[in-house]
Amino acid sequence: MTVDYLDLLKVVTDHSKSKLEFVLFEGAKTNIGNTKVYPATLIAENGNGKALDSKTGVYEVSVPDLIIYSFDIIAKVKIDDVIIGERPAVGEPFIAIATELFKETKYEKLVRDDILAQQTNREKVLPDMTESTAASLMRGFIEWRKAGNE
Repeated sequence: MTVDYLDLLKVVTDHSKSKLEFVLFEGAKTNIGNTKVYPATLIAENGNGKALDSKTGVYEVSVPDLIIYSFDIIAKVKIDDVIIGERPAVGEPFIAIATELFKETKYEKLVRDDILAQQTNREKVLPDMTESTAASLMRGFIEWRKAGNE
């Protein structure tokens, strides 16, 4: 299953209190086919939203900014030492390893599409819903609320 930066951003945001590790490819995103990774890993812990260089502890970057602006050179992402996704080389798609984390309920998809429509000033058109689709949306909303979201 291939994922885009929004999928990864959602999963990482949902697990922001966990230990997050990002392995990046060396060089620019135009270096197609490159498989050489930086010797240091960017690690975010304690839910502070900042990733630090594992070797020097000096380089600090916001986790959302890292995903948004450097998604094309992210080689591997781990949550609590478990690989959730990886990219074989620059220019290749990012592949979900822990696919269950990336599955989206109908409710989450509806919310995501609505937010994207608002950000791009597009009108959101909803198709006629069946009873089962409406029930699925409500189940997704209830699960979302039970998870402590507002």
